[in-house]
Amino acid sequence: MILFAFLLVPLVGLSALPEGSISSTAHDDYILCAALSADETILATGSADGTIRLWDMEDGSPIRRLRGHTDYVRSVVFSPNGEQLVSGSDDGTVRVWNVESGVLMQVLTGHSDYVRSVDVSPDGSLIASAGDDATVRIWKLQSGAVEYVLRGHQDYVRSVAFSPDGRHLASAGDDTTIRLWDMESGRFIRSLRGHTDYVLSVAFNREGDRLVSGSSDGTLRIWESENGRLIKTIEGNYQTVRTVVFNQNHLAAGFDDGMVRLWNENGERLLWEEQLHKDYVNQVVFSSNEEVMISVSDDYTIAFISRETGKETARIGGSAGGRGLPAVPLFTDTHILNDGGVLAVSTAGNLWRMNADTGTKIYQISVEDTPLYAVTATTGSDLGALGGRQGGIYLFDPVAGSAVAALGRHDGAVMALDFNPDGSLLASAGEDQDVMLWSIESGEMVQKLRGPTAPVEGLDFSPEGKYLAGASGDGTVRVWYAKTGRIFRVYRAPAGITDCSFSPNGELVAASCADGRLRIWKMSSGELAAQFETEEETLSSLVYMEEGRIAAGSAGGSIIRLAGNFQEPGGRISPVTWQAHTDAVNSLDYNPSSRLIASTGNDGSLHLWNARDNSLSFSFSTGPRSPADEGDVPEYASGLYMLSVAISPDSSTLAAGTSTGKINIWDFSTGDLITTIAAHSDYIRDVKYSPDGRLLASGSDDGSVRLWNTGDWSLQSVLEGHEDYVRAVAFSPDGSILASAADDGSVILWDVEEGYLMQSLYGHEDFVRDVRFTQDGRNIVTASDDGKVFLWSVATGRRLREFGN
Repeated sequence: MILFAFLLVPLVGLSALPEGSISSTAHDDYILCAALSADETILATGSADGTIRLWDMEDGSPIRRLRGHTDYVRSVVFSPNGEQLVSGSDDGTVRVWNVESGVLMQVLTGHSDYVRSVDVSPDGSLIASAGDDATVRIWKLQSGAVEYVLRGHQDYVRSVAFSPDGRHLASAGDDTTIRLWDMESGRFIRSLRGHTDYVLSVAFNREGDRLVSGSSDGTLRIWESENGRLIKTIEGNYQTVRTVVFNQNHLAAGFDDGMVRLWNENGERLLWEEQLHKDYVNQVVFSSNEEVMISVSDDYTIAFISRETGKETARIGGSAGGRGLPAVPLFTDTHILNDGGVLAVSTAGNLWRMNADTGTKIYQISVEDTPLYAVTATTGSDLGALGGRQGGIYLFDPVAGSAVAALGRHDGAVMALDFNPDGSLLASAGEDQDVMLWSIESGEMVQKLRGPTAPVEGLDFSPEGKYLAGASGDGTVRVWYAKTGRIFRVYRAPAGITDCSFSPNGELVAASCADGRLRIWKMSSGELAAQFETEEETLSSLVYMEEGRIAAGSAGGSIIRLAGNFQEPGGRISPVTWQAHTDAVNSLDYNPSSRLIASTGNDGSLHLWNARDNSLSFSFSTGPRSPADEGDVPEYASGLYMLSVAISPDSSTLAAGTSTGKINIWDFSTGDLITTIAAHSDYIRDVKYSPDGRLLASGSDDGSVRLWNTGDWSLQSVLEGHEDYVRAVAFSPDGSILASAADDGSVILWDVEEGYLMQSLYGHEDFVRDVRFTQDGRNIVTASDDGKVFLWSVATGRRLREFGN
């Protein structure tokens, strides 16, 4: 096979890259709130990851991360002078931070449940906080003393807002009411009633004479604040209104379906509506001149929006979740090679090749400029293709794990890939709703197939390569002629279709549907040949194993295997269900020569099993070791994600750093759990064994590096010096020095024996993701989000060479 006209890109082995680390993410979980400083130079965001991040508004770069809350950060607001930031959290506290230094100044306790909203009075003297304990508390900003406890709501209080003159406070909650309070006396003034469901957000206009509220009843309501009269109800078959903001000339709202809408001030005219997010829009913020809007979402992103057009001008974050793409588990996609090897794309966006007999990792590779999402290979396993979350498509050698070429890209995540039978064409489907056909010989796109009104999540070439089928969330399976791109047939279902597959003889097309049904159509006539109803709400993936046999994955975690006559309606079908996963099955692959089926799930596991006798070949999982495990799921496995793994030099033990701050140690030969170490108070991003195996190093989001004796797993040293997440650790070849890299842009060299800081290396301008020693131990190499790779002298700490832009 001849390849030309490609831009070659390196794929690099990143075994030191922590599992779960994804570049360019704004937060590691849902972004729940945002606020602009008074001079509009700093943006603050709060997240379900428990942190607050400060961003430079000039270039969108991160300034610092504020850590202290132990649960979701629901609300943030700057003081009028911009010197303090106030935050409210599900940990029940209100916290006050110094913006310039990031120092925590006060922790205000008094709420007995989640704090949902905070606001600061216009003169900067008072803080208002709203809680799930049905109270509103008024605090003095400088002293932290409680001024008033306002009672009257009969359910959770979701939102508070001071009037522009500071004389009044509005509060809103799940009792469907808005309550107005006098701030001079703390007296209740009146209730505003009209919403029929929870009131989630409330805001005054700039003059203070009007108030807007948004509710899960799908409406916005505008009120006269002086007398409580309802002026206008804005409705339009909208989803839940999660956030509202009232500025001088405009009214904006964010919705649960990712929409942001803008009206004129009186709400009489809708100026624009845009799908700016893939999940809940939790807050919308205006700049003072109203030219720029900012929205934050459960899709992990911050969008900067032109107020005039509603179009996105910039975005921070992405890739790590949200409902727009499937949740990212330990493995997102899998493919079985002819030799029985298993290819799997991991949470971190790296590709693993694993031994089918043992489950051991043979190699790990990653494309430099994008986290990976999808993988496939040719029938002969001589060429593989990778799809990225940023839209890139890459070719590689699946046997050696080496790079071949960058092929092209979509405007959004690559959702599915498939080679035609002779390997001359690659089909790709993107989040941009396009399906593209690429010539492997020329490297050019030869067809762009259109028609679906939603992203195509599954692709399959017919056995002879004449047709290509695509499964779409718009409830269709479209079958195109591969040569011309014309549509041959469209099969329709009343629910979204998540995957499709041709039968081995090419006479049938099967589809897994979001209504829990598996549908099979005849290619010749387009008639429905069979329909199988399951007890599952959604079927999530599908493989046509052989004539009369199909396997379908479900949102409930089970794999349903069907055998029967699918040629005629009413043909006898025999189902067998294997409860393989504890969460949705997101990917299935079948290899007819080896009769192996691979499945990955949102529980973080990958299972490989033999279709001949349904026996399990291996499981690689953060949870129970196999579906056959009996009894309760052990506590260490519940709700846990492996973020980093390391095998001891003698291959006797495997260490895994987890999202709970624990390190699990397994016997590598048996898979038995040896011990669990309560190692850190936050995510463990990297673990490494020393060359002699006597020590294990761990780096964590709590900012520390720790050394553990592998003899009894006792703590030897706590190494503190970083001011942010520690992303990577590495031992020198002789084991005498440990290097650590962190989000604060620093790299630190530590004396392993004595535990002291030898040198701090500065030069990177962004997160440092990886650090490695050269083979002779004289130098180290570091890689950062600033796009640069540095070579350093270990002896002097001097930077010797720079690679990158």
